[in-house]
Amino acid sequence: TAFLTANSICGDTATAGYGAINSQGGTLMLTRNTISGNVAQQASALRLGGAGSSTLSSNTIVDNTSITTSAVTGDISIMVEMDNNIIAKNVSAGNPDIDISGGAALVNSNGYNFVGVGDATGFAITWQASDSTGTFAMPADPMIDTAAFNEGATITKTHAPQCLSPIVDAGNPAAGADQYGNPALGLSDMGAYEKQSAPSLPTATLSGSVAGCGTGEYNDSLQVDFTGTAPFTFS
Repeated sequence: TAFLTANSICGDTATAGYGAINSQGGTLMLTRNTISGNVAQQASALRLGGAGSSTLSSNTIVDNTSITTSAVTGDISIMVEMDNNIIAKNVSAGNPDIDISGGAALVNSNGYNFVGVGDATGFAITWQASDSTGTFAMPADPMIDTAAFNEGATITKTHAPQCLSPIVDAGNPAAGADQYGNPALGLSDMGAYEKQSAPSLPTATLSGSVAGCGTGEYNDSLQVDFTGTAPFTFS
């Protein structure tokens, strides 16, 4: 059994074969990891192969680039259990299953997963009501920042949610601490990172003048300055 917990694998390149993790049989437990920005010919983030089982819990797997397959692949009758993961924003040049796909893999969602392209081929996944999935025609966007040393970290990177991100407070209530060991701020977020302060909402500063030129007539100027993280919502 292999355990990988609270780590980040970011920015690696494999000129041939598989990417960040290539598991061949046995039992693999991935918990609260960030796998991001990796490039490979196949399975740039995670290849699950051989007769065995894998559990993916509270991981963020995004921004990986594969040439011929999806970022996460499973094959050869491996059993995969997954919950509270973000698997999105991955790129594949030769396969429409950008985020996750497989051959004979048996995949079971235990809920609270965010998958950008969830209509994978090769196996059937029954998504739960708490999962959020998009399609190849309309991928779901988790609205997260690029990988960075958040919360004062100096060793491992994470992806922080942007304002109005759908992953905020949508995670597994039993997820526990995040990749940095921080507790949930209210409800748990999806993925490896739990933001420790609420994302800032944009604020507006209004200034202007109105000069009357007679009944029903006026000239006006108005300046609006916004601070915060786009997109902005007006009501």
